Amino acid sequence: MSKVFLFDCGNVIVRNIDTVCMMASKLSLPFSAMHELYLECEARLFKGEVKEEDYYRIIEERFDVRVDENLFYTCFNPVLNDSVVSLASRLKNDSQIVAMATNSIDTHFEKIRALWPFLDDIFTYYPSHIIGKKKPDEDYYDYIRVSLGSEYSQMVLVDDLEENINSALSLGMKAFRYSFNDRELESFLSAFEKEE
Repeated sequence: MSKVFLFDCGNVIVRNIDTVCMMASKLSLPFSAMHELYLECEARLFKGEVKEEDYYRIIEERFDVRVDENLFYTCFNPVLNDSVVSLASRLKNDSQIVAMATNSIDTHFEKIRALWPFLDDIFTYYPSHIIGKKKPDEDYYDYIRVSLGSEYSQMVLVDDLEENINSALSLGMKAFRYSFNDRELESFLSAFEKEE
């Protein structure tokens, strides 16, 4: 059975992902208020229960401003993390299963794919807003496990958030908390790849 390597997108495959600060600036609103609203809606955005257009209407109603552009697009300027992508590509070339396991919204996911279409050749995608489940919830990981016909013991998650790492570990997966520590990541994944 092939090993399954799950890579988070934000702060792993790409960096420079914050949009809320720039959105607040464009709308001349306090960052703290925009951040609070985003946190209120984040889980529903990630699950696709609240669409981006709905979120803009919420902003307009809450702050009495007008949103005339797709702020999630114009304020999102990701930078590809070449070292992680190279590592994922090597794993794929070694006949391992490589997937992007990401809590995402439509605009961000599509912008990343448009900027770097070659990622389609490396990753199988599991974006939360499409499958309606999100990390760290067990049903998100279970959806991927069943979809790939794998077992948790054959899966590893690379993520930057402790709650996602902890939930993966609780299910019997391996997990690595990424903080731009590329050499440690490569060593960890190489060891997992060689495990029987």
